[in-house]
Amino acid sequence: MKIVEVKADITGGGMACGPVPGYVTAEAKVLDNGRVFYAGILEIEGMMNYYESDTSLHEMIIRDEYEDTDFIDWGCEYEEYEENPNEDPDKDALIRYLIYVVRTDWDTCNAFIEKTMGRDLSELDIPRYVDDDEWDDEE
Repeated sequence: MKIVEVKADITGGGMACGPVPGYVTAEAKVLDNGRVFYAGILEIEGMMNYYESDTSLHEMIIRDEYEDTDFIDWGCEYEEYEENPNEDPDKDALIRYLIYVVRTDWDTCNAFIEKTMGRDLSELDIPRYVDDDEWDDEE
């Protein structure tokens, strides 16, 4: 699997009994044995929501026009995924790549994307994401 392009962004948030923060999202355009597809994560309240699609859902997610049915894994905690990763090593590497993109700071995220664009996932050393407990320890 090769990373062709990556988009990372934050949705606009809104108001609901007070301000609601935006959600972090990342989508990768992936080339796998001649097939192009899109895989992404939308993080909502610390939960990863993973999807795969033949077309990009990034702009729909940014505009908050997606459906729950667009997602393969809806509402999985990162720690839960780490304990029970995808059995397919290529798919696991892709999901871990996207987790790292959404869970790291923007400068690190952008440098990581730039460094990994056009490369095969099997060639990459994907760092472990920083979990919420580690963020709390750093504050």
